[in-house]
Amino acid sequence: MASKQTRLSDDASIYERREPQTDKQKWSELHGKEKLTYFKDYFLVRILVIIAVLAFVGYFLYTALAPKPESILSVAVADYSYYSDMFTDLQNSFSDYIDIDTEKQSITIDSSYYMSDSTSVQKISVYFFAGDLDVFIAPEDDFINYVHNGYLTELSEQLPNDLFSQLSNQFLQGEVIDTDVDGTELSRTETGVYGVYLDSLPCFQTYQVEGKRPVIGIVSTSNYMENAAEFIDYLFNVYQQN
Repeated sequence: MASKQTRLSDDASIYERREPQTDKQKWSELHGKEKLTYFKDYFLVRILVIIAVLAFVGYFLYTALAPKPESILSVAVADYSYYSDMFTDLQNSFSDYIDIDTEKQSITIDSSYYMSDSTSVQKISVYFFAGDLDVFIAPEDDFINYVHNGYLTELSEQLPNDLFSQLSNQFLQGEVIDTDVDGTELSRTETGVYGVYLDSLPCFQTYQVEGKRPVIGIVSTSNYMENAAEFIDYLFNVYQQN
């Protein structure tokens, strides 16, 4: 009796080399709901990932390349962060008052600065040198130090005559003092008007703090001194009436 062969011949189909199917070939062999299931399992996730990547790239390019609104007034406020809601309202109301196009122009009032914080002081100094600030509000003692260092401009040169006369009983006066490296005084200017006290305004009287009389002035390196003067006029003649 001949033995039964159990070994497949070399040309049996199990030994045939099978080329992997492409997604297109797999898709063509599916029918009905199989195609929907295959699409969800193999394509949907890929598509969602691609969409997410494209959205991220698009947003990055937009934020990086889109034109930024021109800052036409930047106000730095030191040591009065508890006024933050009032300053936000003031920022919005002054923007409406001068009727700016917010897509092309911007007004910023930043009340996050503290004179006791070295980072805040350094940041303000950098902005002064760069001409990125227009108005400065700070407690009297700190304000006068910036006057001595020449960071504030004389207000008689910037405020309209009628406004200057109106505020004459609320002025902070001072001098610019030149010193050498060891602090020895070399010279000082004549006394001038560099600030206006704000504590007569109803909006500031809400949060009176002893020894913290707020003073406002115009930064000597400002590129928008006319807007800064109009802001002071708005504070004393429009905003306080609201």
